[in-house]
Amino acid sequence: MKHIRYQVFISSTFRDLQEERQAVLDAVLNMNHFPAGMELFPASDSTPWEVIERVIDDSDYYVLIIGGMYGSTDSDGISYTEREYDYAKKTNKPVLAFLHQDPDTIPAGKVEMKPVARKKLQEFRDKLQNHHCKYWKNAQELQYKVAISLIQEINLNPAIGWVRANEASNEDLLKRIVALTQENDRLRELARAQAGQFNIPQPKTRRPGPVKLFYSYAHADEAMAQRLQMHLSLLRRQNVIDSWSDRRIDTGADYAGIIADELERADIILFLISANFLASDYCWDVEMRRALERHKSGEARVIPVILRSCDWQPAPFGKIQALPKDARPISNWTDEDSAFADVAVGIRAAAEQLTMP
Repeated sequence: MKHIRYQVFISSTFRDLQEERQAVLDAVLNMNHFPAGMELFPASDSTPWEVIERVIDDSDYYVLIIGGMYGSTDSDGISYTEREYDYAKKTNKPVLAFLHQDPDTIPAGKVEMKPVARKKLQEFRDKLQNHHCKYWKNAQELQYKVAISLIQEINLNPAIGWVRANEASNEDLLKRIVALTQENDRLRELARAQAGQFNIPQPKTRRPGPVKLFYSYAHADEAMAQRLQMHLSLLRRQNVIDSWSDRRIDTGADYAGIIADELERADIILFLISANFLASDYCWDVEMRRALERHKSGEARVIPVILRSCDWQPAPFGKIQALPKDARPISNWTDEDSAFADVAVGIRAAAEQLTMP
């Protein structure tokens, strides 16, 4: 089976979004795709805009990040970021736009101070919000959302992309793939160098091997828990995850002790949310409490999976981003398999982030 790699153009202002760009670069690189952006371009005899057009033309997907700056403008007063977006739309590139959720909270040094620039930024945001876009608050959330969105876009709208040299048959294509593979290695080194230059924190390095997955759920929801496990079977077969639930406990074993040990070893802890979960004293008082402590300390990641409609938002985990898409309960989807598949895509992205080199 051919492993297709895609070139992803990353567009944004630069100085105010160094940490955020680095997070997105890491996400793209660790998905084994090729990031492209102005700071990665070599010196050239071409004008900057000619280079931009050429690279966008060669790219498969276009990712736009908007913070609090409109950015430098051309002779017409249009920022290069907005020009890049307009060109990507004109050439029918798949566009994934990510806007800062609350620009008023951005530090003063990273926002436009001139009224004209602020007005143009707001007009640009309004233009983007007329189409589909997502919102972010910090670099970590942006990285997660970009990874999820790219996976979903690739699944729904696969581009031509590139394949490895040993999987291609055309000699010219072979040479080009080899060159791109070498360029990918160079970009990885450059990204690491930039991270050191700007003191950008790197993701925690996890131990090698599959990500440990822990299911916290009420036994009344066991049927849905088993369906979720089936949808995660490919992740298990690919050695991405090693999932655990209390159904693996042998009769007569130390039930509470084994659960506590597995909870401490888990990298990702799934809360399977329903009224049954909220009513379970063991889920609430034991598993949820310790899981949220580990989530807060950065030792593990909690992901709520909304099985059925219930009043879960005021709970202690209510502000953690939930699955499936838009936290829509799985039981409310017309096709529940599509909902479980969406959850699987989200868990894959989270697991791949935790195993970044």
